[in-house]
Amino acid sequence: QDKLYLTIFPAGYLDTFYTKQTEIIYDLKTQRVEKLYMRFPKIYSKNSWWGSTGNRVSKILNNKNELIFHYPMFNNILILKNNSIEEIKLAKSKYLKSFPPQPQIYPPPDNKYVFEYTIQTPLYYSLLYDKFHDLYFRIVAHKQSLYKNSLKNTIISRDWSIMIFDNNFKFLEEIKMEGGKYFYDSIFILKSGIYILKQDNNNFDGNIILQKFEVEYDK
Repeated sequence: QDKLYLTIFPAGYLDTFYTKQTEIIYDLKTQRVEKLYMRFPKIYSKNSWWGSTGNRVSKILNNKNELIFHYPMFNNILILKNNSIEEIKLAKSKYLKSFPPQPQIYPPPDNKYVFEYTIQTPLYYSLLYDKFHDLYFRIVAHKQSLYKNSLKNTIISRDWSIMIFDNNFKFLEEIKMEGGKYFYDSIFILKSGIYILKQDNNNFDGNIILQKFEVEYDK
């Protein structure tokens, strides 16, 4: 309806950051901000800060024209419908034993600390929507150690999983994916299936390889 739904991070220090509204509705016809609304979930505060790892807000639109908000360190989701916000409780990932994780030190001592924190810290990476089958997929990045066999791990070396929910957010299944095989930040949902970018050396030669997965479900 000629409107943009945008996330905008407020300027300021951490002690006030999470007290401010972060979502705006912008009307393209009038070229004005129609509404300022929404704050981070209450678990986010100056004492519970996970850096940029925790601030990765993502939004999806479902077939009901409902806008769904996803936060990496928040187990539930928030939905904007009929001009009001509703919290939906979701099943927890079986691979996140202690969640949310330990917050970052603020201010962080150095870039090395931030980098190593990001490598090890688990999170709900994203929420994806299959508009063809009316299903939701939640991508869970698992906790990992800093080193494996004397080699330093990376963000994409960790194990991860896909949680599957029906259109009422009833939990259906969680499928574990082995680290180092696929990029969990490059997932494409088409009518024919889920396509995930493979971690393959050919990706750096101008070619990419996608692995197709099909989800069996009962409508």
